[in-house]
Amino acid sequence: MATALTVWALSGAALAGDGPGPTYLESGSNDLIQFQKGGVPTPEITALAQSSAARKAKQMTNAARVQKSPNLKSLGIARSDKPMPGAGLLQSAPPELPEASSDAAVASSAAPQAEMVQKKQRARGGVRSLPPAASPEAPQPPLEEDIDLRLVTICLTNPEHAQGPKGFDIRRDGLPRYVAEVGEMACARFEPTRQMLYFWKADGSGELTPTLSSRLDLNDSDGTLVTLEWLRDH
Repeated sequence: MATALTVWALSGAALAGDGPGPTYLESGSNDLIQFQKGGVPTPEITALAQSSAARKAKQMTNAARVQKSPNLKSLGIARSDKPMPGAGLLQSAPPELPEASSDAAVASSAAPQAEMVQKKQRARGGVRSLPPAASPEAPQPPLEEDIDLRLVTICLTNPEHAQGPKGFDIRRDGLPRYVAEVGEMACARFEPTRQMLYFWKADGSGELTPTLSSRLDLNDSDGTLVTLEWLRDH
């Protein structure tokens, strides 16, 4: 059952992370998250975000394979490792080779004559040599590299004193794809556009529930880092 998001308010800015300094997202239940834009992702942070994206892509691929694979039991088909009666006794006849057509025979006989004519023309200087082939253009960088360079990295830090795991995502439905356990950090990469961030925290039973949301303007932030720190959760 979907849980309504807690009413939230921003301190110091209309949009979280718009200013050069840190801004804060605060909820009515005493949650406080600090936003800081304009950083540069380190190689370690970039690797963390890339590994998270690769893990999510693998999970989606495995889920798609499970959905496509047929369920033999649901189709009423009993699986058996025993060979079927007569298996291995039937052999298909070898395919018949097509007979050579008369046109192919004529073309075959005409080839030597055409070659002799070309040799005579070359000897008389009637055939010009072909111009050298143009050198291939320098390879262009793949499109994936251009996209990779302009993605914005967002990292959420869940401090040691936190009450439980925290998560964030740009989609509200389902559970968050990026979760930081207590004392850990979770990172993801997004397009440099206006995004809507949703935040989850663990409730009393340990289940992640939606808690906060905020608009985040990432225009003109190509290749930068946005750090989020969940300062207070109780």
